[in-house]
Amino acid sequence: MKDALKSAIVGARDPADHQIPIPVTTTPPTSPRKRGRPRKDIDQHVLQSFYTTTRTTTLAKALELSPKTVRRRALEAELAPPGRPVFTHLPRGGGKIRGPSQKRPSHTTDEQIDQAVAETGALIGPMGRKLARGITAKQSWLVTRKRLEASLQRVFGESSPKISATIVRRVYKVAGPNSLTHHDGYHSEPSPPS
Repeated sequence: MKDALKSAIVGARDPADHQIPIPVTTTPPTSPRKRGRPRKDIDQHVLQSFYTTTRTTTLAKALELSPKTVRRRALEAELAPPGRPVFTHLPRGGGKIRGPSQKRPSHTTDEQIDQAVAETGALIGPMGRKLARGITAKQSWLVTRKRLEASLQRVFGESSPKISATIVRRVYKVAGPNSLTHHDGYHSEPSPPS
């Protein structure tokens, strides 16, 4: 009787018109020496149809993968543009190499800096160096502090007096050394030497 039921269940199923691809397949390491997690591959048709219309994190949750894995597979399939390089070597004169930490100031004129600072100053009034640095960063200009301060001086005139930032400390009167300590209950007090 069980066999008859099983055959009836199998016979009642409609055959699929087309093969539904499994979206994620796992590829074991090719070499026995290669270690690490197995590679997760995403079906190309699934990736092409969903990557451009769905956020990477949403697609990653649906496929039960990491967003970095989805991004890597999209880069391999050339569905996404590659990002900027993290580290670049730029040749300098004399056979030396300059890294990214040695940024050079951009070739902007003082008039360009003054105009950008004056436009924002017309909206919000006089500003400080931090806000002016943000304005130049928005324009992708790398401007030295001296040039920025000189521009602020030219646009707004005399700068405001510097506020003294001295720290006033409280004076404690306690019974003895180490009597004003914090005790949160998780650490035992040190026992006196015997």
